[in-house]
Amino acid sequence: MGRLTAVFAGDLPGELALRRVLARLPARHRLPLLTWVGVYPVLTLLALVVEPLLGDASTALRTFVMSAIMVPVMVYAVMPFMKYRFDEV
Repeated sequence: MGRLTAVFAGDLPGELALRRVLARLPARHRLPLLTWVGVYPVLTLLALVVEPLLGDASTALRTFVMSAIMVPVMVYAVMPFMKYRFDEV
């Protein structure tokens, strides 16, 4: 089974554990947890890719560039995917 197929088939690493945690949480705490679970890998990937490209740029510029990339990725890709995968929990 390919990686993309695995994403939609429901056998992602750690997904079962996350589903167990979400099932025990009150509804108002699920969205912040899912958001954090989505933000962490996106932010880590951006730091690995963007930081070396910007080099000696100021902190404000690096933060601006990373947030300009991260927000659309989160809003249009990661959060809809997380909602699709974990909405029934």
